[in-house]
Amino acid sequence: MSQAIVSFLYAYGAAGLVAALLFLLLGIDRVEPSARGAYAFRPLIVPGLVMLWPLVLWRWWQIVQGRGADMSVRRSFLARHAAAWKTLAVVLPIMLVAALALRQSGPYELPAVPIDQRAMSVESGR
Repeated sequence: MSQAIVSFLYAYGAAGLVAALLFLLLGIDRVEPSARGAYAFRPLIVPGLVMLWPLVLWRWWQIVQGRGADMSVRRSFLARHAAAWKTLAVVLPIMLVAALALRQSGPYELPAVPIDQRAMSVESGR
């Protein structure tokens, strides 16, 4: 059973790699118009393409058939995306400052014990 799972994962990964290469060479410009000429980010999306290759191929097929999302849906998505980034730009620094302010202090009341003394006390059974 485990050999079958491993074989399936290898086949899925190989199919994903082929689909990712085809998509990066032929389809990314159709699916995402802003990707035209942007070649530096393409290797970065290969792992996601390999894992999600059935969805990528389905989306590519939808756009080739002319049933892709219209521009109003795309603009709506981009507006929500921009709002999420602006929210994160405010919330993440606040969370960082709060975490630093509320962190627990260490055991300053105990004297420092060198590692050698600690090891000797464990060996002697104390």
